Amino acid sequence: MTRKKVIELLLQKYSFSKDEKKILLMLCERSASAPEILANTTVSSGRIYKILGKLEEIGVVVREGVKPSIYSMEPFQDCINKFLEFKLKEETQSQGDILNLISKIDRSANAEVIQDTKKRFDMEIINMNTSCAWLKLIHKDGGIPWFLYAFFPEESFFKVRNHMVRQRVIGSSAVEFDLLQKRRSYLELYEKADVEHIMQTKDLDKYTKDLEEIFGKDTPDYIKQINKNLKSHSKVKIYLVEHMISPFSVYIYDKEVIMPIFTNRNQNRMVRMSGNEFVDIYLDYFLSFRKTAQKIMGL
Repeated sequence: MTRKKVIELLLQKYSFSKDEKKILLMLCERSASAPEILANTTVSSGRIYKILGKLEEIGVVVREGVKPSIYSMEPFQDCINKFLEFKLKEETQSQGDILNLISKIDRSANAEVIQDTKKRFDMEIINMNTSCAWLKLIHKDGGIPWFLYAFFPEESFFKVRNHMVRQRVIGSSAVEFDLLQKRRSYLELYEKADVEHIMQTKDLDKYTKDLEEIFGKDTPDYIKQINKNLKSHSKVKIYLVEHMISPFSVYIYDKEVIMPIFTNRNQNRMVRMSGNEFVDIYLDYFLSFRKTAQKIMGL
């Protein structure tokens, strides 16, 4: 595998900004100074040193010398290993913080792991949508809010769902009637409750491309409908973050926290945590992402 292929794989797996991607794709092939990078990319001169500093901080880029400093990815394997070690440490710390908080919870709070069918879990989500006064939702890697397609006509809705099924493990029942019930519960939820979604920028970018693949020349009509819905549903907010460590989606509402865990089609589990202590902990977790997130006004 070539260096460029390794970097392309890294860029798919982890979240980098567009400017960071351009720099890494250049530096994986040759070393360069900041002026040389500016001359060969469209990176802004006002941001170049900040971006290079960040890449150096996470270990994927090395800086040598002064006036001018030379930036490189040499030794290449060392740079990749240092970056992966940085991400592992970051993920471990994030999970450790959550576990540490959970350990301090009052014993009266209740947590359980349920193993059952996806249809059973759909009913849990439907009941949540029906009863909740508000909902905060952290989407897992690759996750897309139902708000971005639930309003589509039924045939178009199923086209989007079928496209998703081909790309990743889906947590919903595959039965059309079950999907329509779940869809109806989301449509009712979006009309009555304050709902906030947090998702990754890269997943929204990919979803936009997926719409083009699914609907072709009709895509602008669907984008227009999404933008119209965003404008007309002021209680619904979708926030974008560049990167977050959330292997599973987390539903936080006024009564409890729900975390469906789907590793493959034969292992369906749901973690359900009831009580104010759990809700407060995960609400703080949600807000830690939202404070640096960007609210989307349209696609």
